[in-house]
Amino acid sequence: MEQGNFTVEDLAARFVYLEDVLSHGDSNKEKRLRFDKKKFEPVIPQGLNNWYETAETAFEEDSPSWENRKKFAASQLRNRT
Repeated sequence: MEQGNFTVEDLAARFVYLEDVLSHGDSNKEKRLRFDKKKFEPVIPQGLNNWYETAETAFEEDSPSWENRKKFAASQLRNRT
């Protein structure tokens, strides 16, 4: 990241994955994005832990694109307690 080859958003996107989710009363599985905060937070460089405190951006819950993963990761970090 120091050399500008990738950003913290690129790093965060690597911790987003698709998970099969069953709806209540429905046997159909849906794929939903999930973010592994526990694995991401120890590897984020110091001084970059507030990168996600920008305006919220819409994302698609089931889209695995890298751009969408970046947006989803930011939303999950923004909403943490």
